Amino acid sequence: MLFKRGWLIGLVFVLGVAVGATWPASWAQRRDDIARTPSVHDRVRTQELSPNSYESKVDFPNSEHPKRTSWRIRYTLGRTPAKNGTVENLVLHQAYFRPNPQAEELQILEQAHMAETLVAYSKGTRFYDVADHGQGLLKTEAGDLGAHGAHLSKDGKIVGELRDRGILWKYGHGEHHALRGEAFLLWSVFKAGNYLYIIQFGFQDDGVITFRMGSTGSNFTADRTHSHMHNALWRLDVDLGGSTPNSVYLVKHREPMGMPGHGKEEVELFNGGLEGFADWNDREFTSLRIANHTKTNSLGHFQCYDLVALRQGSARHFGPEKGSKTPDEEFTRHDFWVLPFASKDKKTEELDCTKLPAYVRQGRKIENSDVVIWYNSAAHHIPRDEDFAGPKDARRPGATTVVWSGFDLRPRDVFDATPFFTLPEKKKK
Repeated sequence: MLFKRGWLIGLVFVLGVAVGATWPASWAQRRDDIARTPSVHDRVRTQELSPNSYESKVDFPNSEHPKRTSWRIRYTLGRTPAKNGTVENLVLHQAYFRPNPQAEELQILEQAHMAETLVAYSKGTRFYDVADHGQGLLKTEAGDLGAHGAHLSKDGKIVGELRDRGILWKYGHGEHHALRGEAFLLWSVFKAGNYLYIIQFGFQDDGVITFRMGSTGSNFTADRTHSHMHNALWRLDVDLGGSTPNSVYLVKHREPMGMPGHGKEEVELFNGGLEGFADWNDREFTSLRIANHTKTNSLGHFQCYDLVALRQGSARHFGPEKGSKTPDEEFTRHDFWVLPFASKDKKTEELDCTKLPAYVRQGRKIENSDVVIWYNSAAHHIPRDEDFAGPKDARRPGATTVVWSGFDLRPRDVFDATPFFTLPEKKKK
């Protein structure tokens, strides 16, 4: 029986090699590259541009692949507004993507950061964890880094990590070949009292940028009834295509009740081309589309990026309570805010999320302009026994497992075809 099983395994191996030999060389090489993903320092080229300012470059799957994609990212241990001045934060400065070795480098972002996280308790307590309670970034330990992570900043506060992210695509014909994807993650841990927030930017081989906030740390009290939301307010200074202007569109799927076969996608200029707000609708798969009408791919299609929500739900808060000195919470009642960039020579750079309703009431033009997008993503936390520790009569807050929220920026018509895909040759009859 053992002999028969060994013979069968040997046959499967031979057949596997024979089948693998029919793959396009790029697929076989890609498969091998993923299988031996090295450390960040082997694949990611990082240099310090100035104190606390860095640039990282990475190629997928490697620097020699004929269909490789490339990222160039600049970031800082920056300072963002807080109640008593500024607080240390991970700030993304300029992200550039190259969809193939022959293409021009495409700028996507000029700046991005998590501007605020409002912890809104159901019983009325409010904490603005960046502005009021932010203590800056923690130094990460070796055990935080994972098998393929490394410190990118000298003080250990910025981490770079390469990850295999699973199947990128699987071909629908022939032998159904598949390709696994990769991502370069850039992350830090922001401390605000008992809460810790993992601020994470991801740069995928297919041109996607992921934005995530991971809420962890310890609960405020040992009271199981203190449910709350962590509202992450992200600010993005979008420069798709560099200095040339952008326009923003609202994209919806509509399928009228009782009218089968009449579903359609609607793409409309955001708020008629003026600054304003919009809400995410789960039945319409609402997203934003940022377009540069001066940049096209080889097929003549305008290069765009879509902001796609990843949500548990939509937070809506109606504070402050009578007598409270916390800000009005109108800014939480909408999910997308789009406004023009306010230059640094103005007294205010419009960096305060609580003032978004006032900013957009100015009615300024955003069509074909330098745009800033604010996005509100929330995670709902209902305490459970897994959040606490200690005996029944002396429960204390334990370590809260990470709850993620965020969104993606996904390329649309930046590539000419499926990334890394080569059509197999037709078999001769």
